[in-house]
Amino acid sequence: MSKAKSDRSERGAKDAEGGPAGGPPLPHPGTCRSTTQYGRPCQNPAPPGRDVCWSHDPEHVAQRAKNARAGSYAAHSPGTTEIQELKDELKALVREVKAGDVAPGIATVITQLSNVILRAIEQDRKVRELDDLEERLAALEGRRDGSSARAAA
Repeated sequence: MSKAKSDRSERGAKDAEGGPAGGPPLPHPGTCRSTTQYGRPCQNPAPPGRDVCWSHDPEHVAQRAKNARAGSYAAHSPGTTEIQELKDELKALVREVKAGDVAPGIATVITQLSNVILRAIEQDRKVRELDDLEERLAALEGRRDGSSARAAA
């Protein structure tokens, strides 16, 4: 085997094995030095002057938790699936009106009823949001009252 071919195959073996002594690959400069939940090196870029990316930076724990809560509410909200179903039905209705299968007057009434459903879904969302805010406020007030009682003692 030629020297060049040998060098390439050795480099390929090192790349496949990872870092030194067959361990995990070393992060590239400017890459997060943390590991993923699967034990692999994080591939996200680290901001200048930082060793870790935003997702692994301890200073951003609270913001990441807040983002996760907000995302889960939106993605798993009962209203989300209802709205998607309603949109699908309305798109089908538009196609049926264009094809002449549904009279425009009937489509108008269906659309008006759909608007009533949308308003009810929106009202339900507002009530859930308000309930969530009340719970969070009560928890904050409880913490404040607890810290005031400790300070007075």
